[in-house]
Amino acid sequence: MNYDEEILAGVQWRETGSQPEGDLPYATHEGMFEILGSKLRCYRLNTGQAIIHGDDLAAFLQIPDADPETVDGKGLEKAA
Repeated sequence: MNYDEEILAGVQWRETGSQPEGDLPYATHEGMFEILGSKLRCYRLNTGQAIIHGDDLAAFLQIPDADPETVDGKGLEKAA
């Protein structure tokens, strides 16, 4: 089992019931997992790949107590 599979091993997957037309990957299952007290939505695609909802991942990665003097408008540390 690789690291990605290990993280998502505890997810309770539910079928989405969607099957859109076309060649683009789509979510066949959805679920949620908790990491460090945050809940992140995740999806299993028809390709077998698992992905995390972008909004949840962005919120999880933010540093809530960042000093505005050391962080630029994009949430990145300013060069010294």
